Amino acid sequence: MKRADDFGWFIVLSHDDMPGFEMGVLAHDHETVPSGVSGQPAGAVLTFVVNDVEATYRQATAIKAEIMQQPTDLPYGQRRLMLRDPAGTAVDISSPIR
Repeated sequence: MKRADDFGWFIVLSHDDMPGFEMGVLAHDHETVPSGVSGQPAGAVLTFVVNDVEATYRQATAIKAEIMQQPTDLPYGQRRLMLRDPAGTAVDISSPIR
């Protein structure tokens, strides 16, 4: 893994052998982190970058997934959907705003 981007509050890790795979590490107290996960870290927010957040949102709605935040445009150029997995982990599904 290498540091692909560093915004201070958000670090993106990637790997040359896995194009398209990114891991984001966010400051737990940044304003873009939903209030349900913004306290002292008790777990992790898993981030997956996809081509189409809206398609993932439709799939999540169809299976009645717990949606923490509907698709939202963020100021750093990503459109994000936040879900909670059955174990309670926050899952960030993002794609670049085109």
